[in-house]
Amino acid sequence: MAAAFEIKNLRKTYGPRAILNVAHAELPAGEIIALVGPNGCGKTTLLECLNGLAKPDGGEILFFGEPLKSASRKQMSLVFQSPYMFNSTVEQNVAYGLRARQGTDAAAVRTALETVRMSDFSKRRAKNLSGGEAKRVAIARALAISPRALLLDEPTANVDGENTAIIEETVRSLCRERGATVIIATHDREQAVRLADRVLLIHAGNLVPFHPDNHFSAILSQTGLEKLVTIGDNLRAVVSTPKMPGPVSCTIPPDEIIVSSAPLVSSARNCWSGPVTGITLDNGRVRVVVDAGAPVVATITRASFDSLQPTIGTTLYLTFKASSVLVF
Repeated sequence: MAAAFEIKNLRKTYGPRAILNVAHAELPAGEIIALVGPNGCGKTTLLECLNGLAKPDGGEILFFGEPLKSASRKQMSLVFQSPYMFNSTVEQNVAYGLRARQGTDAAAVRTALETVRMSDFSKRRAKNLSGGEAKRVAIARALAISPRALLLDEPTANVDGENTAIIEETVRSLCRERGATVIIATHDREQAVRLADRVLLIHAGNLVPFHPDNHFSAILSQTGLEKLVTIGDNLRAVVSTPKMPGPVSCTIPPDEIIVSSAPLVSSARNCWSGPVTGITLDNGRVRVVVDAGAPVVATITRASFDSLQPTIGTTLYLTFKASSVLVF
């Protein structure tokens, strides 16, 4: 599938701190893509760079194969976490983007309001809306210009369940019915997995695939120069991270785990073992679940599976590098 955005050697710093350092990434067109990561990791900054509001310190962003420029911005909309409402009616707020582009389209405004189920609010003062209602109006304002790409920064933060459901359904229908690309920055990992076609984690300024598998709450500790995460009572892994000791979350991508029937001799710092509790075929690869003190998923090739020939209860060894453990 063609890329809505292609990122090449993107760098963005604030003072001495590097926020983004993306060597290369492609965000496919027509998909819902979720960006996850802790506060301050650069999710909002990346959206602003994609929209052209923030100027990178280096690198290039292509929008449907063309360099990002002012003309590109007219084909996309960015909705901030705390959207601004003009002191006018809901209808006039939604029409703002069209007016700014020197055009008016009452039908487009009506359709946008219908999409977010705000038609009955069209004559109300936008300043009097609840937080969730204001988010829906801001999204309608973005939809009114029929964007090829919609960028949403924490669209359901501090929003109740009813408004969250409407916003999520709007996002789904935008992709399904209009073929638009939607990129969402969210702290809600469950929402990301539930809603998005693909989930990317901003880790150390780069974009890496996020896996709901092997996602653990842990305690980060340090002894000398070595840092460890402890999961549960006694499951431990050596990690490579600049973070300070304390409570953390960590993820081990399933495809970065080497599976073997005996301990490996290698430079990898971590080796867990346990019985196989699940085996499933997943897009031509085999998904193996091992109880190593917590359920751990590894994905291996069919050839590797045929060589190992594991069954439920077989003891397998899971080997992975310290750098493979993403800590945030």
